Amino acid sequence: ESMKSAQVAMKHPATAVELMDKIILDCTKESIEYSKNRYFVEEDPEAILMIEFRGKTLEEAMAKGEALVADLKAGGYGYAYPIIEPEKVASAWALRAAGLGLLGNIPGDPKAVACIEDTAVDIEDLADYIDEVDAMMEGFNQKPVHYAHAGAGEIHLRPILDLKKAEDVAEFYKISLASAQLVKKYQGSLSGEHGDGRVRAAFIPLMVGEKNYELFRRIKYTWDPKNIFNPG
Repeated sequence: ESMKSAQVAMKHPATAVELMDKIILDCTKESIEYSKNRYFVEEDPEAILMIEFRGKTLEEAMAKGEALVADLKAGGYGYAYPIIEPEKVASAWALRAAGLGLLGNIPGDPKAVACIEDTAVDIEDLADYIDEVDAMMEGFNQKPVHYAHAGAGEIHLRPILDLKKAEDVAEFYKISLASAQLVKKYQGSLSGEHGDGRVRAAFIPLMVGEKNYELFRRIKYTWDPKNIFNPG
């Protein structure tokens, strides 16, 4: 429902469309610093979508927001639509910004790990894609963390794994591979924001095809024949 709401929001002149799910929201309940910024969260949602509008006047910005709320209600999306006025916006965004750091405080050895957190798809495909991601993750007995850039079609997804255990390290790879195959099905990007890096490099041939991957290698060795930069 949040993903479909993001699709609706992107038909409006929003300047930000960001998601926080219940796992992150629950982390903020225990934080002395951030629990006070939850003042606008009603009941116990599975997720919240934070959508920002700007205008030359408050009235202009409010009108844009109210138009979106009307569309969401017409579509049956959501159950609460609190409007946060300018003087409180910073504290609301502080709650969103806290999310990633608070995930590191989940008690115990299992943590929200960054292996598939950079996938992006066309906004029109977002709801279907996330449904398939969640179904795939159920196959791994996982309910991943969902957060961040819904308006860009890029939901950061993190499974909860204990990388001190060999079996969870193996799952880390299997989940990453399954995610790469799924995002390719949707013709999305495996690295929509942060780049491939060492975690996703193994899946570049799968994503771009062997022929294009060989072109990447040729460009690399044309400019770096002694393999000085990032050897290996």
